[in-house]
Amino acid sequence: VPYVGGLAMTVQNQTVEYAGTVYAPVLGTLPFITSGIWATDSAKFRVIQGVTLAEVQANEQVIEVYLGR
Repeated sequence: VPYVGGLAMTVQNQTVEYAGTVYAPVLGTLPFITSGIWATDSAKFRVIQGVTLAEVQANEQVIEVYLGR
């Protein structure tokens, strides 16, 4: 869906499109409601367009090691 204010982001697999790029919420930021100001919300999202499953899983493993899980 296009990025706009008022979107309830509650799960990690929701996506928004902003300026031609697809984003999903960062797990640690959930839940939140988008403000409609990309500069405010952009840190709560990660690019997923063109990202492979292997890259996502590798990143999650790094985070788990960092957090001591």
